[in-house]
Amino acid sequence: MVWSKAASLYRSIGNTNDANSSEARSQFLASAKGCEEFRKDKPAQALSIAGATLKKSPNDAEAWLCLGKIHHNEKKYAEAAKAFEQAIRLSPNKAVKADALDWAGWAYRYSEDTANAKRSSLQAATLAREVGAATNEASSLENLIIYERDDTQGNKQKMSEYCMALDVIPQEVSLYGWTWQSCGQLSVGSKDWPTAVRHYKKAVKTYAANKEPFDEGTARIKLGEYQVYKASYDQARANTLQGLKMLGEQQPPLAPEKLAAWKRYANTILGDISGLESKPEEAKANYRIALDAARVENSADEISYLTKKLAELETQTSASAAAAPGTASPVTKQ
Repeated sequence: MVWSKAASLYRSIGNTNDANSSEARSQFLASAKGCEEFRKDKPAQALSIAGATLKKSPNDAEAWLCLGKIHHNEKKYAEAAKAFEQAIRLSPNKAVKADALDWAGWAYRYSEDTANAKRSSLQAATLAREVGAATNEASSLENLIIYERDDTQGNKQKMSEYCMALDVIPQEVSLYGWTWQSCGQLSVGSKDWPTAVRHYKKAVKTYAANKEPFDEGTARIKLGEYQVYKASYDQARANTLQGLKMLGEQQPPLAPEKLAAWKRYANTILGDISGLESKPEEAKANYRIALDAARVENSADEISYLTKKLAELETQTSASAAAAPGTASPVTKQ
């Protein structure tokens, strides 16, 4: 339903004495898009429509769902949760129930009702998978992932299961980049590099689509690091350089210490790649840049680490140069 048609429907129900107003309200609420258009652009009118419908038909699950979305949009989360629960209770339609459960999970989250948020989201994910409602399934899994990620006592096994379920949804869905990045970090913890890389690639793609250059840049650098563990050196170098370029072009510019920290991190990765490719001179050049950045960052630990790294490389290259042609260097490459 396009906006003009939705507006026409609203005008047709503006007169509560109109004999056709009940039918018009039903037509409006039967279209999820119709409800969405009013919810976003005309919340007061949408509230009036939903309220009038429920006055006449208190068991109209679609109207309760619409009312909940209106309240949610207005950040009245407790009222929204109540409306969603009514929709869940009244609707015989599993797709409507999955949608209402998904929205209820987020409403409870913002109401700081953790138990009901988790319950609703888990039920939503299960039901949405059954009916093929990919958007609701992904949204509910995202809610559950955030809970496990942010809880210091969170269940990492559950989070891993939610991430894997999210990973196999057959169609692209809109998510926060941080959700994919959180799943990626979980895989890093278990040294599951292929999965970490896959999730970070999705994080990068999401940040790019949402036009979040800082998050995209930092995720690219981390992706580059994890691609090193897969021996994907060309891809690792390309992502690291692209991420560093994006951070250098930030507007407004990053604070010098913050930019230096990422410059140190990125050039350490680049140095590691060059070392693994047996390019010691390139490695040393990257490590020197990283060391200079660590000094700007004023990180004693990183300054110490990079100083030792450069000293080891100097020793190795000097020993290699001193060895006779065809004679193995007495220094073993670390």
